[in-house]
Amino acid sequence: MSAPGRHIIYPEKETPEIRELATRLDELLGAGDAGGVGHVVFFDGQLPVFAIPVAPDPAATALTLPPGDGDAAAVHMRTGRQLYHLLTALEPELTALRSGPLIRTVLRSPAGAVFFYLVDTGVYLYGTTAHPDHIDAVDRRLAAAVNGIRELVHLQRLNYGSFLTSGRPSTGRLPTPPYGTAVLPSREPDGERDPGEDTATELLLRASLAPDGLHYVAYYRDNRLAARQDILDHPALTPFFALATTGRDSRRAQYHTIGHLLPSVVRRLNSTLSAVAGGHLLRLVLDVEQGAISYHALPDKRFLVGVTLDQERVEDADVALARLGRALGAG
Repeated sequence: MSAPGRHIIYPEKETPEIRELATRLDELLGAGDAGGVGHVVFFDGQLPVFAIPVAPDPAATALTLPPGDGDAAAVHMRTGRQLYHLLTALEPELTALRSGPLIRTVLRSPAGAVFFYLVDTGVYLYGTTAHPDHIDAVDRRLAAAVNGIRELVHLQRLNYGSFLTSGRPSTGRLPTPPYGTAVLPSREPDGERDPGEDTATELLLRASLAPDGLHYVAYYRDNRLAARQDILDHPALTPFFALATTGRDSRRAQYHTIGHLLPSVVRRLNSTLSAVAGGHLLRLVLDVEQGAISYHALPDKRFLVGVTLDQERVEDADVALARLGRALGAG
């Protein structure tokens, strides 16, 4: 049984199988001691199967939602449905990258975060937290719960957010890759910048790159590309292109296309999440099966787009992009 205060809502039907799944998910999340996890909704496509609401927490940076668990759950079910449609619309651009399906989306705002996890083909978990200081912990708890559900139905665990492999020591920036006894030259970062952009910005972008972290970073002003740096040609990244039928330049072009799409995507997300996010998005992570694409908002109509190809380094890349964002924040 669920702990007190965490009853389960079934908007359509309640079968023994659905009830067992919902109860198991509640247990995996910690039931009455969910550690900052907010409202959770389990989706089959756009249809909510069940929702696990939480009682209001005075310590949370909570939003004003309609009174009553049922009303709040309805808001989150509607938000999750809209989020499903917005993320599905991104699939053609992500598919062109040949990096696998979108398995995890994290949307950070000043008041907390919204998460959207792929559980299985067409099946998703929507989750929230109203605790800005607990976003990373809640993200990990949701990832563990989703993998618990996957194991329940005999599916392999997915490395959401690189949480299964995080903590590996870094090898440093631009190392000589260990290719036998041959010493191969480390390719200098490939980049471009607006003539009006200062060299200091370009150097900051370049310094943020590493084969075991960020592989591509772009800096935008007023929705225009101001500077870009990448190490996609570095020998250490060759395995990530082994099955690709297109070259690095095509990948760069696709990241450039996505970078120009993201402002409109973020505007739609801000509208969709207005009832639950408590402000405009600060960061967006699109975690695909092989790596991730991240958006980081900056003051004065500026933003960063960062990419890693390595699923085992998604968390490291996210940290590197946040660090770069802080360095550029006052610019």
